Amino acid sequence: MKVLSNREIYVLLKLLKGKELEKGSIINIEIDKNFTLEEIKHIQEEISLAENKVPDEIFSIENTYKKILKSEIHIGYKVSIIDIEALTNYSLKYVKALAKNELSGLSERENLTALINEFYSTIKDVPNVDNYIIEDLKYMPVVLLTYLNDLVELKGITNNRYDWRSELQDNGKLCDGLSVSFASNNGVTEIKVVTAFKREKLLEYLQKLEASESDEITVEDSITLPFPTMTENSTASKPKNKTPKKKKYHPIYHMKPQQWKIFMCMLKQVKESNPKYAILEISQKHFINNSIFENKNGQQDTAISRFNSDYNRIKNNSKNDIEDLLAPKIDDTRYYQYNVAKFVNFCHIINNNQYLSPEFHKFERFISQIVE
Repeated sequence: MKVLSNREIYVLLKLLKGKELEKGSIINIEIDKNFTLEEIKHIQEEISLAENKVPDEIFSIENTYKKILKSEIHIGYKVSIIDIEALTNYSLKYVKALAKNELSGLSERENLTALINEFYSTIKDVPNVDNYIIEDLKYMPVVLLTYLNDLVELKGITNNRYDWRSELQDNGKLCDGLSVSFASNNGVTEIKVVTAFKREKLLEYLQKLEASESDEITVEDSITLPFPTMTENSTASKPKNKTPKKKKYHPIYHMKPQQWKIFMCMLKQVKESNPKYAILEISQKHFINNSIFENKNGQQDTAISRFNSDYNRIKNNSKNDIEDLLAPKIDDTRYYQYNVAKFVNFCHIINNNQYLSPEFHKFERFISQIVE
């Protein structure tokens, strides 16, 4: 994978932020002409290579225009996101490669460890990080990293719109009386990323990394990331303002995205099925078509095994009570089957659990993306 410029990471964040506004299968994001077509296409090509997909199947790019003084002025681009999962998967892979210094073209000044330490020093003594504004593009890799780890809420990502007056002047049509000055930021006029850092969650994450030499704390999948050293005397580890403590992450009550997607496929099927059926069947092909796992037996077995393991752990089943909620159909291994009553009971447990319920709502929108 090749390194992205800070400008390109900014655009990538705009696309990822747009994913949150999803209402259908395609999401349209406006990118103004402060950014070049080459930068947008570079992101598209990198995702294409990493995910082994045709570029236009990930997102399409169209020119956008503004009609001014009877002239059509090119002001930017409309990016229509088609494959949300490819966009997210690439972003996770990019962050992992960045953390391990495995990106082609990565310079020493783009070293993630040094950048995080520098950025952390700017926020550790800030009393309120609920609306923290970042205006320097060099910190975009840190924003991407913390956003993908759910350590920060991306509340807004904007920049001053493209100054189309220069186009009119080039065409010999002057716009008098429109005098505005713009501050430059690596070629982008006044960027503003508004974030809300989840301070306690961030500190807990950092402290776990400090205490553990294992790969337990990850960016989705097994990679320990470099973060600043946390000490007992750290100012940030002892917030001055006494706010109510947030519920801490509980590893017993947690499922990874792959297992949540399996759960959502089952939930959709139960909602659409006749309740009189005590046992429902769901095909392996259904999971493959929805990119939950590939058409490889070993991978399928691992995904289903993890799902059943999560089910037993969350239900706190003893060794004598361990069971498979989702199991291969005995007379046809192309299908899985499950007991509807047991699944509904599992839904109630999730809905009433303070840790699982927020995770459920985070992945619930996947239901609208499921294909038959």
